[in-house]
Amino acid sequence: MNAPGASGTVRFDRFVLDADRRSLTADGLPIPVSARGYDILALLIRRRDRVVGRDEIMEEVWRGAIVEDSNLAVQISTLRRLLGERQGGTQFILTVQGRGYRFIAPVQDDQAAQATAPVPAPAAAPSPGAVRFGVRRRRRIVAMLGGLAVLGAVPVLMVRLREVAPAAPPLSIVVLPFRQLGSAPGAPYVADSIDDDLTTDLSHIPGSLVIARSSAAFYETLPVDRIGRALHVRYALEGSVRSFAGMLRINAQLIEIGTGANLWAEHYDVEETRLWDGQGTVVRRIVAAVDNILLRTEVARASRDRPDNQDALDLFFRARSIVDRGETLDRVGEAQRLLERAIQAEPDFVDALSTLGWVLARKLQAYDYPGYAQDIDEAERVTAHALTLAPGDPAVLAARGRFLAYRGQCSAASVLFDAALAVEPNNLFALSGEANCAWLSGMPDRVVGLVQALQRIDPQGPAAARRLQLLGLATLFAGHPAQAIPPLQAAESGEDLVADATDRITPIETTRLFLIAANGLAGNLQEAKRRYETYSALWPNRTVWREMTFFTAAQERMPGFAPVADALQAAGMPRYADERAGVGAPPPAGGTLRGADFTPTPLVITGAARIETRALATRLAVRPAPLVVDVGRGRAAIPGAVMLSDAQAALDRSALVPILTRSAGSLAQGIVVMGTGASGVNSYNLCLHLIALGFPSISWYRGGEEAWAASGLPSEDRRQP
Repeated sequence: MNAPGASGTVRFDRFVLDADRRSLTADGLPIPVSARGYDILALLIRRRDRVVGRDEIMEEVWRGAIVEDSNLAVQISTLRRLLGERQGGTQFILTVQGRGYRFIAPVQDDQAAQATAPVPAPAAAPSPGAVRFGVRRRRRIVAMLGGLAVLGAVPVLMVRLREVAPAAPPLSIVVLPFRQLGSAPGAPYVADSIDDDLTTDLSHIPGSLVIARSSAAFYETLPVDRIGRALHVRYALEGSVRSFAGMLRINAQLIEIGTGANLWAEHYDVEETRLWDGQGTVVRRIVAAVDNILLRTEVARASRDRPDNQDALDLFFRARSIVDRGETLDRVGEAQRLLERAIQAEPDFVDALSTLGWVLARKLQAYDYPGYAQDIDEAERVTAHALTLAPGDPAVLAARGRFLAYRGQCSAASVLFDAALAVEPNNLFALSGEANCAWLSGMPDRVVGLVQALQRIDPQGPAAARRLQLLGLATLFAGHPAQAIPPLQAAESGEDLVADATDRITPIETTRLFLIAANGLAGNLQEAKRRYETYSALWPNRTVWREMTFFTAAQERMPGFAPVADALQAAGMPRYADERAGVGAPPPAGGTLRGADFTPTPLVITGAARIETRALATRLAVRPAPLVVDVGRGRAAIPGAVMLSDAQAALDRSALVPILTRSAGSLAQGIVVMGTGASGVNSYNLCLHLIALGFPSISWYRGGEEAWAASGLPSEDRRQP
């Protein structure tokens, strides 16, 4: 088996790979493996004495065709499923992270000498980018090469349906030629152009396998079920273009080939005078709708057919489906766990890596929760690994950019977003990443333009409510409160969540908070007060100063920032918290508190003295002054204070001492611990940690940055610009 097609058979476990028949059997029964899957398995067995690199497989099996990076992962996942691999059970294909794959099962072949003969080294291997970098070129030629290269369809002029047809891969689809039903000028070309654009754009759905247009055209006269068997696909997209009264109506429908069920159908009207612009919009909407339907269908299929043995691709689809249903901290966390399992099974699964990076960046930015420091490390790791594997992939570039934006590195993030958009101008992740960066950088007018572009491309997508929220916020902070109300109300009505009381900031809380300000600034103070009364019952312990602390320093310079803060106060929200107010409860039996930014804290800490603002100002005026350690957000830090991250605050004594002694304060004069405000667990828990480490003379400044800002005493903004 020195080359695909050589004679001989290879036996492993209960399987036989027959090179003469290009078949795989198990206990004498045929296994429906695709042509590409067969070639990959044969190659891995033939070179089982070493790891076979991803680029080597792509070059040998796809023979230079430009294909999506996910195709190899899809084929490997399908092979593992066909071979019956299960976690903790027999393993045939080992993933060597960052390098490739190796066949590890014992082999008993009928031509051992032939199977183990040295294999000539392949021709000079292409650089890692040679197969992957040409995404722009891939967009032009995938319509010609995608189906035959990816799915291994039989040659068009030698069609023969096998007795046992290979199982159709997940998300495999053929775009059948759209029928032309009218005679308007230019209309005959519209149908052909739609076919091309749909074939190309569908190929960018993660995990999809799309038949080339040339092959699809050959089969258009056959019944759909025969097309599915011949091309080994699960779905067919068909439609028509009809002219009437100066308009073109584009109809499209998605068919599940195995059942003949019509999964989705829609029509779109385009003015003939705006034919080409309108056509592009229609194609993008069809692709977004099809992506959503296919994903739900595949998730349901996997849950039904393999409830206890879902592979990396199944897990990836489930994760995407969860996030698409709406975003909450619980849903994001569930999607994260599924993606982590997919990557554990396939460490080089690029789509899962990039999606996990994006999900983590969204989670870190939108929510406040324990353990976010570990998520920062994971997001750094997975986005960097994905970028190494697929440096030209738009989704990878966008995910890495979104993480850098979260870290405050919007200049570097914008470079990645621009690179993604140069390859794929309508990439939703890159455009939303640009909008996010513009928002974090305090450019609300640019945000409005970018979100409007996203709405034109994907008006009904799963992120619609979040985009409406961002549009409303940008409009409000640009100084247009009346115009901000409709998108914020639409975002509120589009949210499928029940608003529960919580001590963490959530997206639904953000929407309702700034609807209060927008109504007040638009002249409807009574509505603003009514809304605040409902809001405060659900989300207590909030103050204007603390809410506005979640903005960046750049956002604080937006035209609407100060008016919004004043409007919240006018509606009834207190400007600052009283540092003496609190639950007055005894310390918890377990020591440290669990919670977030708005968790009420006890008034006392055993082993630490509570100090208030006036007394602290007096102590700091005497030299040498005590050391001030701040685990807050840095909006109003005391001059000379040491800012500690959560990770630093958890260090042991030997690691903390060098960090603390670099400050202007004196460790010998004791340590004053503070956070963002009187509610929130970080400063309370740090006091307990320092006491346990044996640091002497610990004082707790419970009021924190908020009380210091309320006093008007000198402070520093330590947030990133």
